Amino acid sequence: MDADKKRQLIAEAVLKKIASVQVLGVGTGRMLNVFISHLSQAFRSGHLDLRYAIASSLETEKRLQAAGIPVQPFNQS
Repeated sequence: MDADKKRQLIAEAVLKKIASVQVLGVGTGRMLNVFISHLSQAFRSGHLDLRYAIASSLETEKRLQAAGIPVQPFNQS
C-alpha cells in the first residue's frame, strides 16, 4: 500500500473517532491536506458536530478556512 492510500485510510479512521467532537485542535504535518479534505467533506455533509477548529499555526488556520471549517484563533481559545 502506498503512502497516499495509508493517509486516506488514517484520515477516515480519525473522522470516525471524532464524529461527536465539538472543538478540534488541528496540527501540522504530512497528513494535514488529506485530513482537512476529509474533515471538510464530513462537516459539510453533517456527519460532524464540530463547532470550530483551533489551528496550531497560521498556515493550518488558512487551510481550514479555505476548506470551509469554522476556525477560532489559537490565542482566543
